[in-house]
Amino acid sequence: FTGTVTGRNQVAQFLSPYVYPGGIQIVVFGGPNQAFLIGGAPATPVAGYTDGPYIARFNPSTGKQVWKTFLPVLSGQWILPPSMAVVKGGWVMAAVGPTIYKLHPQTGAIVRSQEQTLSAGRPVDVNLDGYAVSPDAGGAILMKTQTRSTGCPIQGSNAMSFCIPNFGPQPNSTVIAADPVTLKTIASIQLDQSVTARPTLVSHNGMTYMYLAGATQGIRVIWNPKTKTLTQDPTWTPTYLLPGQGAGDAPVPLGNWVIFNTNAITSTTVPICAVAVSQSNANVWRRACPWGRTLPPGVVSEQPASFSTDPENGMFFMQDWLVGGVFAMHLNQKTGAMKVVWSRPD
Repeated sequence: FTGTVTGRNQVAQFLSPYVYPGGIQIVVFGGPNQAFLIGGAPATPVAGYTDGPYIARFNPSTGKQVWKTFLPVLSGQWILPPSMAVVKGGWVMAAVGPTIYKLHPQTGAIVRSQEQTLSAGRPVDVNLDGYAVSPDAGGAILMKTQTRSTGCPIQGSNAMSFCIPNFGPQPNSTVIAADPVTLKTIASIQLDQSVTARPTLVSHNGMTYMYLAGATQGIRVIWNPKTKTLTQDPTWTPTYLLPGQGAGDAPVPLGNWVIFNTNAITSTTVPICAVAVSQSNANVWRRACPWGRTLPPGVVSEQPASFSTDPENGMFFMQDWLVGGVFAMHLNQKTGAMKVVWSRPD
């Protein structure tokens, strides 16, 4: 950010000279002059669009497209918003369905692709979600899957709930570790529940943890780079949902605490709450519900994004895009107590 945080700023807005059919799902940067997008994999299917997902490089100053590459997918593949990153060496990485792709940043050529080994679900019914890199020297790729009911043909994010009445429950999610060079699966485990939202990777007390907002409980997965193993932590299973709340988005770390939100899946009865859980002991937790615990008739609560954090000041920010309002919260690192610092209703 090159502007001022205390004075007025001018913001220029430009219309791209290129149309991206199927919509743009993610934009990532490889530096000030390299921008990449992934499109053609919308959360809600676009009528008439059948060409599938693609990656494009564009100039972030002019919007000029440099290259565009379509990603080959399995026949009948479930398509919904994928994952993408620019990693060491400038390589462009993407994951669609069960496959990780590696593209050359200058040409857009697919230099390597690898379907991952799954512990649950058919390859065409899963979507690798949330590209993360372990902080150790090995730099393993760590991801988990979203799943739709086996055999369901519905596309887009709604398949995770719309398929269940006719095709049965979703398979549980898989967590994978993949080699960053060969892209081959190093480890793969099945979780004890399905997870809709993306994972959060945290280094804490010399350990590498993946935190997830499960359908019923909070989840912690341990990555051990020495033994190259993944383990779901049976000692860390906090119940973060109140009755009537929907599962949350990716939890966020703030010091010794991990903060869960709720209602990434819509609730018509209970507003969003924040639940701060100690990384050291899942039995130590606090809950804050600044909107209260009951929604007025006809009001719907949903927030398909994580809370924002300000670690330097021990603060995080809660929002609900349907109920409205923003709350700035302070988290006491010793006790986990949360209090409202300021709020605005709009």
